[in-house]
Amino acid sequence: MVCSASLRGGVADRRVVVAWGMAVLPGRRFVLGARLGGGGFGEVYAASMATAGGLTREVALKVARSGVALDPGAAARLRDEGRVLSALSHPDIVRALDLCTLVTPDGGPRVALVTEVVDGVELGTALAASPGLSSRAVAEVLARVGRALDAVHRAPLSDRRLQGLVHRDMKPANVLLGRSGEVRLLDFGVAWFEHGDREARTATAVLVGSWGYLAPERWQAVSATSASDVFALGVVVAEALTGQPLWGDASARDLGALAVDPARHDARIAAALAGVPDAARATLAAALAWTPSERPSAAAVADALEALAATLPGAGWRVACRSIPATAAGRPGPWTGQVWVDSGAEVPAPPPQLARAGGGTPRVLRVAAGTVDPGAIALADVVDAPGASPVSAGRPLAPAAGPFPARRRWPLLALGFGAMLAVVGCGGAITAVATALAWGGW
Repeated sequence: MVCSASLRGGVADRRVVVAWGMAVLPGRRFVLGARLGGGGFGEVYAASMATAGGLTREVALKVARSGVALDPGAAARLRDEGRVLSALSHPDIVRALDLCTLVTPDGGPRVALVTEVVDGVELGTALAASPGLSSRAVAEVLARVGRALDAVHRAPLSDRRLQGLVHRDMKPANVLLGRSGEVRLLDFGVAWFEHGDREARTATAVLVGSWGYLAPERWQAVSATSASDVFALGVVVAEALTGQPLWGDASARDLGALAVDPARHDARIAAALAGVPDAARATLAAALAWTPSERPSAAAVADALEALAATLPGAGWRVACRSIPATAAGRPGPWTGQVWVDSGAEVPAPPPQLARAGGGTPRVLRVAAGTVDPGAIALADVVDAPGASPVSAGRPLAPAAGPFPARRRWPLLALGFGAMLAVVGCGGAITAVATALAWGGW
């Protein structure tokens, strides 16, 4: 059977009209707003999401860029990112709300990751603002980032699906600061883990990430580990506390050369950390050590930053967050203003309560949008709807018939009645009529 959303005034209500085929539940609609950012394969838009139940909320919608939308690997990365975020539970990690396939005006389905939206800016933008954040606020924010990264690395303790989880792209652009005090670690599109249902198969030794934040071993094609993330965190902290790029004007070629020269690496780090307060310098130098095994955990870096924040002057983050600029507005993208519709969820088989809904009068199953467990549907949820008109994606469908169209059933019924009357007599004919009516859906 096919259950398609019944539309009322262009907006899906909470009814599903039953016909033969698969079951499609009423979906959501997204009105795309400003383009919030983008990366190598994905773009993020602000969007207003309206649910089938009539609720509306602001969300962030991450989709594959136009140039790679048809690449199966792009969709796989989005699905992997959604799985990772759904398995992580930490107040400073962006929350994933759903994964869905959206029908766009150009007719092409797009896999989309729906997340919370935060009214604020990236860490790098906040640090470059004038006046900028106080040193105390910076230390408090970075301590929270360290806690979030530690939660990522500890994911194996609670979920074996994410054993060995590594972010692999820790940088200021992937830390979002909100005007209400939010701190969010985001963009797990290139995150890597050892086990689970990962679809995208990027090789572990491939150089993935932003080169200014790559640990030395990553330049040598060594697999990323939690120590690699800690190194990237150390670069972010050093740059935030000193106000200067850790590597100055070094090129990617220069950093590749430093990666194979421990002595030069250590000398460069020591010089760059000269302006860092003593309370955090030792821990930060350890986080930036050339040897991965010498680096502390992300939690240890967070401990040092919290201790440092207590000694610094200026307003803390709870006060400083009020000066954060609002989310950048007035930056339309190519999809701004478009309406994208959720293609809906499918039910693979009709529940037994709908077994006779294939002929005659359509029936309506009252459900909320989402995945339906056929075995959990109560008979009271199914009602006859003589005037119902099955529709799908706004296009009317003819009410589906059973094994034979309705207009061809009367000759078959008459033939069956006559045959039984001739063979078994009147009593058998009565039985034949009852059987035919039951078979025909009356």
